Amino acid sequence: MKSPLPESLLIDGETAFWNGLTVHDTAAIDRLTACPYSSGDHVHPIEPWSDTSFHDEPVVWQNHARTEAFVNERCFGDLEVVDATSLKSPRTIGEVRSKFSASWPPDRIIRFLLLAGIVRTFIHVEAKLQRSERTVSGQGYAETYNGEHVYFTNREVRSRLGFTLIVSTKGMVNIQPKQSSTKAAATSR
Repeated sequence: MKSPLPESLLIDGETAFWNGLTVHDTAAIDRLTACPYSSGDHVHPIEPWSDTSFHDEPVVWQNHARTEAFVNERCFGDLEVVDATSLKSPRTIGEVRSKFSASWPPDRIIRFLLLAGIVRTFIHVEAKLQRSERTVSGQGYAETYNGEHVYFTNREVRSRLGFTLIVSTKGMVNIQPKQSSTKAAATSR
């Protein structure tokens, strides 16, 4: 079953898992390790996600030193951080645990992956995305996004972006690029 379902998202890093980390090159972070949550002084909730929980445990957090971010192993396996701005071939992001997917529907999981920055949709400034399609089938759930991301070289550049995120019935999360996602246009400001 396919149905068009326009939904706009502006993603600018405020809700990203790396927001507030003290490491200098957050773009080098390529994985969120799944681990058990243990409350205490060594855990720092990520502000936009501090009230997002599963069985009273955060889904994602940073260590107290703010040098690493983690995902709750009750929710996900290790998650690969995927750069959708340069995606050339399909990639596996990770696995959603079955008990978690029973309480979080796949559209909420996809929204989390986008807003938390696990799927990186911009380089410097922001991404403006439009959900163009939602597909539900016996194989799983998929959402297709089109839009642009904004970055600067010597001037502002707006580059098209397109991809499909899939949550399979077996809990695997994958991303597939759209062929027209790499054309850029420079604009003067």
